[in-house]
Formats: sequence, structure tokens, C-alpha cells
Amino acid sequence: MEKLKQTESRAQLRWLIRRDMDRVMEIERRSFRDQWAEEEYITVLRERNCIGTVLDPCSIEDLYGFMIYELDKSRLKILRIAVHPELRRTGCGHQMIQRLKDKLDSQRRYAIDADVCETNLDAQLFFRDMGFRAIGVLKRYYEDKPVIRFTYEIPGGFVAAQ
Repeated sequence: MEKLKQTESRAQLRWLIRRDMDRVMEIERRSFRDQWAEEEYITVLRERNCIGTVLDPCSIEDLYGFMIYELDKSRLKILRIAVHPELRRTGCGHQMIQRLKDKLDSQRRYAIDADVCETNLDAQLFFRDMGFRAIGVLKRYYEDKPVIRFTYEIPGGFVAAQ
């Protein structure tokens, strides 16, 4: 993985495809306590408003991270985002979030939402550093654990009820 850290800047964000699933599941296992099964990913990705992307270093054997998000009429909602544990704090997560921010505009989709488990301090700090604001707590969301809703809105976007 040390070699990967040196080449991170050459990684590209591309669509998640079926043959990525083994590597996505490996990052999933190493990143989350409340893991999704592969079947859950496939079910979500079959929804017409859900998109999966991977951060690909352009090598056959590695992925730096992945992101699953949902398109809503006026917002994007991050359903899952993870970076390989050995590559955290190297800009990979920033690159994925920046891609979502680049998709926003004040006339259509103006916000990004992410729900973060109350106990996941690393994710909370990451989203804060990316310009997201904590706007509320949703009780009993993940296995009866509260989550904090983080939102990023572009300046001049519509202000809508959450």
C-alpha cells in the first residue's frame, strides 16, 4: 500500500462495475462495523436513482475507495463512502466529495446529505472538514443507534425543509 500512497494523485473516479465488487467488499469489511452484504450493494445499485463510483488508481488489483450516492430532485445523498484504511488522510475522500460538489448547481441540485453514526467521530470530523454542517440527530436509525445528519449546501442554492 505504500506504493499506492505515492500514486494517489493519479487516481480517477469512475463508475463502479460488477468486477469491482470483491475489492469494494474488502474495503467495506475493513471500514464498517455495520457492514452491507454484497447483495445489498447490488440491490441499491439497481435502483435507477443510485450511483456507485470507485476511486481507481488505474491498476488491476487495487481500489482506493468507493462511494454510493442517491440522486434526489434537489439533493444528493451519500449512502456509503469509504477509503482503504491504509490510504485515509491522503486526499482520497476529499477527491470523492469534491466530485459530488462539482455536480451541484443553484438551479437544480444544491445540497449533499450524509448520515453519520453518532459514534463515528472520524467521519464526523471528515465531513466537517469538507464544509458540511451537522443539522440534526435522527434517533434509532442504524440498529437503534442515532445518526447525525450532515449537509453541504452551495451558496445561493434553494433553502428547503430537510
